[in-house]
Amino acid sequence: MPVQPYLISNVRTGLDRSMEPWLIPEDAYPDLEDSYMFRGRIQRRRGFLSLGRLVTHIAGEATGTVVNPWTSFNGTLANGDVSPGSVSISAGGITWLDTGREFGTQTGALATSPASANTGTINYITGVFSLVISPAFVGNQAVTATYDFYPRNPVMGLRTRELTTLNKKQLIGFDIVKANAFSNTTLSFQDISFFKTTGTAFSWSGTNSNFFWTVNYLRAFWATNSVEGFQDTGTSPTGGRGDGLRWYDGTGWVNFLPKVDASNFLMGSLLMFSYRNRLLMLNTTEGSAIGAFNNFPQRARWCQNGTPYPNTDPLGNVLPVPSGFAGGKDDTAWRSDQVGKGGFIDAPTSEQIVSAEFYKDTLIVFFERSTWQLRYTGNETLPFIWERINVELGGESTFSIVPFDAGIVSVGNYGIVSCDATGVKRIDQVIPDEVFDFHNGNDGPKRVYGIRDYAQQLVYWTFPNSASNPTFPNRVLIYNYLDGSYSFFNDSLTCFGTYQAFNDTTWANLSNVKWSNYPYAWNAAELQSDYPQIVAGNQQGFVFKNYNAGSITNNPSLVITSVTQANPAVITSTNHNLSDGTIIKIENVNGMTQLNNNIYRVSLPASSTFKIQTLDSNGNWINVDSSSFGAYTSGGLITVRNNFRVVTKRFNPFISEGKQLRLQNVDLFLEEASTTAFTMNVYLDENPNTSLETDIVNPNSTILGKVWVRSYTSVIGQFVQLEFTFDSEQIIDPTLSDGDIVIHAMMLWMSDSGRLTYGSNT
Repeated sequence: MPVQPYLISNVRTGLDRSMEPWLIPEDAYPDLEDSYMFRGRIQRRRGFLSLGRLVTHIAGEATGTVVNPWTSFNGTLANGDVSPGSVSISAGGITWLDTGREFGTQTGALATSPASANTGTINYITGVFSLVISPAFVGNQAVTATYDFYPRNPVMGLRTRELTTLNKKQLIGFDIVKANAFSNTTLSFQDISFFKTTGTAFSWSGTNSNFFWTVNYLRAFWATNSVEGFQDTGTSPTGGRGDGLRWYDGTGWVNFLPKVDASNFLMGSLLMFSYRNRLLMLNTTEGSAIGAFNNFPQRARWCQNGTPYPNTDPLGNVLPVPSGFAGGKDDTAWRSDQVGKGGFIDAPTSEQIVSAEFYKDTLIVFFERSTWQLRYTGNETLPFIWERINVELGGESTFSIVPFDAGIVSVGNYGIVSCDATGVKRIDQVIPDEVFDFHNGNDGPKRVYGIRDYAQQLVYWTFPNSASNPTFPNRVLIYNYLDGSYSFFNDSLTCFGTYQAFNDTTWANLSNVKWSNYPYAWNAAELQSDYPQIVAGNQQGFVFKNYNAGSITNNPSLVITSVTQANPAVITSTNHNLSDGTIIKIENVNGMTQLNNNIYRVSLPASSTFKIQTLDSNGNWINVDSSSFGAYTSGGLITVRNNFRVVTKRFNPFISEGKQLRLQNVDLFLEEASTTAFTMNVYLDENPNTSLETDIVNPNSTILGKVWVRSYTSVIGQFVQLEFTFDSEQIIDPTLSDGDIVIHAMMLWMSDSGRLTYGSNT
């Protein structure tokens, strides 16, 4: 038979692990890493840009005393890794201000205003500062510092606060202990963890699996991390402990502890919703004191129709209402023992409430192994009732829930499910076993976090992969909801959110971006103000914007805290979450500068350390010997360089005739990318580990747009399987691997090649 072309185009199936690779459809792929199906083509994933890092604010820290008649002073802040532009140092009536944040520059210069001979410097990484005092101080003078620093805590929420201005929303980021508001003026995060009535700073007390659930209701931004609390308004340092419920109005936080009957208070909840002009709490904690409380995991509790705000706290302090709120206050608003006030109803099941979301005007509630709806009745005495929808499929991950017009999608106990208030069904039959690879240890189900990307028409779920036993998520499951296709990204992210810039993006406020790699035209919608960008946070407090929509490469995402001067070099980066074989770039190291701007391979990672390897002239990865390098002193940033991997099905169009195949050519219809080059590996039969042939694919053309690229092969077998990826030399060369890759179609030129070969039956 002559060689015939077999066209594979308009690909829609994507990742398919429901059958063996030789049985899946022609447009299906048993492995799809850092790439995804997008409108009939295979698209290499894009990277992300830095938005900022979460901070903790320190006010009035004592740093020493200037002794008369000194004209200079050297000190060290208690916390290094200081946020540029945040430092203010005072002594003898003089204040030195940090001028370091100006369009992303980090000068470390301190100056007084108005300008004088008093100057200074600060090292943001170490916190060491130096002041020049002219004329000399008379008498001893205390030196105090106010500043923000990066605590490198995991990001536990990226939530949206509704503002009164039309179409304006504020990004609020949470780590374990602090809340940060993103400033569209300074383009940085600012610590807002202080009480409204006193201005006193406070901290939350959750763990690295206590994510924050929020809701906007009656001029306030309500937050819970599911940690119970018995709190006053923040006026008394001994007024209680724990976290409980809080609301924020832009001027500070207020502890929320309403009475639910004569002796008990609402001390916490897992979820909060605004439902029919009532504030609704699900999976509540209630009690009379911090040591006397009970969790009601099947409970829905609500306030009266009108106001949720009580007049006083448990200590008798008068409580404020949010700025701009014109309604009243009522100490009985949550009382379920008074008719016409608050109320509750417990679902008739022993399972716990896990997550919930609205579908039309009904609240769909996922329990551990079942799904219910909390339906509005219109009866003021009992405004809500429970109705069971499904007895088999439930939810395991609170923050995995994603709303759609046709239903609510969530990661459940047996798969990814969709509920439309009349039924629940699995939507992951092409990857039926993947949800069981979500790691259950280290509170793994709590860490699954999802969001819908309207622009890319995708859903992202970050999750910890059981194979590597991580604490923090190290993978992202991608769901193309138009085609129902899936793929994976290799990213370490803790949560997602949305962010709207108040101003258009300009070149001046972009950093670490090459013009040649920037994906947008200057009139693109993504660069306009108020465009909803997907943001993501990681386990070291970094927050990124333009997830899977920015430049091809990533911005830095991890901090180095030490490097050994040894063979092999060992790097310390707390909770780095890097996997063995990950390719990284290192920059901004002080002391051991030989590491800077080089690309390495991660080797034998532990929880906070890993070795690094470099590629030798023979193409082998060898350990880096840093014993002759300069000693590490401070600093260092890590950028992950994502590879991509596309593995096709095992092809043989002649299998039904009992014949082998011969593959002569492979034509790829690619988006033109002048310097990009990747590798095509050819595997035969059932051997997925050793490629029989390898070819370099370079989509270079003088024709702008798309180009056919041919690879010549000459293999004969029962099946043939193709793999597209960067090899070791390509991934470490930015010229070859920093470009876009889009596969529009494949043309396989094949002919039959005799009968199938058979094994022995003896």
